[in-house]
Amino acid sequence: MEKLLQADTAKKEKIAKAIKLFLGSPEIDKQIQGIKLAGKYTDYNSISLISNIISSPDQTTSTLAKSTALALAKKCLKDESDTLSQFVVSAAVQCINKFEPSYPEKLQATLGTNDVGNIINAITSLRHFLSEEQAAKVLNNILGHANNKIRASAVLHLGPLASKAKADLLSKFLDDSDNRVKANTIEVLEQSNNFAFIKIIEKFRKDENNRVRANALKALFNLGEKNIQKDVQSMLHDANPLIRSSAIWLLGELGRSAYFMLRLLEIVQHDEEDIIRQNLMLVLKKVGTAPQVDFLRVALKEDKRKEFTRNIINKKDLHITLTHTPHYIEIKTTGILTAQTILALKLKLDEIIKTESKFVMDFKEMEYIDSSGIGLLINLQKLLSPKKGFLYIYNCKYNIMELFQISKIDSFLQIFHNLKEVHHFLKIE
Repeated sequence: MEKLLQADTAKKEKIAKAIKLFLGSPEIDKQIQGIKLAGKYTDYNSISLISNIISSPDQTTSTLAKSTALALAKKCLKDESDTLSQFVVSAAVQCINKFEPSYPEKLQATLGTNDVGNIINAITSLRHFLSEEQAAKVLNNILGHANNKIRASAVLHLGPLASKAKADLLSKFLDDSDNRVKANTIEVLEQSNNFAFIKIIEKFRKDENNRVRANALKALFNLGEKNIQKDVQSMLHDANPLIRSSAIWLLGELGRSAYFMLRLLEIVQHDEEDIIRQNLMLVLKKVGTAPQVDFLRVALKEDKRKEFTRNIINKKDLHITLTHTPHYIEIKTTGILTAQTILALKLKLDEIIKTESKFVMDFKEMEYIDSSGIGLLINLQKLLSPKKGFLYIYNCKYNIMELFQISKIDSFLQIFHNLKEVHHFLKIE
């Protein structure tokens, strides 16, 4: 399996080089070949090169270049990946502004529809086109939207634009009933570097929700309120493993600027929750060789839980069961979803999405998922949205739910506690 994945990576690199070579050729046939390859393999890096070919005197080449460049640019701006370079994003924005200047208006029109997936995609794209005042206006309209994921996405993506123009508007999102909306708002307020927000965020430093509290303490610390040590200590002693885990995440995020607090991790060095062990390992990776965590390095080295987790991952097993129901395809997964096992699920999905677009995944027996597995879920949702389809997930274990929160996939996908909630949402009797 690993050899197949390595071969796939090498193939993609080879294709990327070929695309660049073809697009730079003066020969029309090679340019067309490069354009088709760029579209087929979603090569965002080629947007700028393809845009240059639009002015080709050959009408066929020009038309193909324009449609491909715009398709890639639109898809790029919907992509929330942190790996996208500013150069690529700028090329996408310039392409749309030049060849389809009405596109931002179409995105704003989408906000008035009932399709949650398309609305979230529109919000993600609009952040690249709106001014501060325009972003504030959109946020104000979304403030009372019935769907919590739309509110959470709006404040996360448009909040940074509006924070300077309408700080009071952002404060209203802190009164939202949804914890993701609150946590995202606090994150945006932190990014503003406005010390005046300390007083606003202060009231969330003891919030019952793990994500809201951790984000609040992180924001307070980075905005200048360094006295959060007792708060972190309290979280590490909390009976709720999600609260303890978020405290560990917080220390990892603060990293070098909070070395003086890393000794607090002694509180959880022997905690037996898998989610705690995993987050402790992540902290070690982030803080490097800091002497303050030498005790933790020893604890994890001797940790039986770490050995247990390694044994699970080394099994490299993923069992998949597909069940057709009148309303959707149910996917039950057992084992782990990682770079080593992802191909089995991908092959099944590639075949079934040709005729189906509505999926519900039962994660009850899912033990572990890594970034490759998360990427597969995100890509599947993006493929289903244009087809008016959906991907809903339920029955997540503690460790997987926490990973979804940290990676913010829970703001992109619909995740439910149980099948009853899924059916209630779908209005299935």
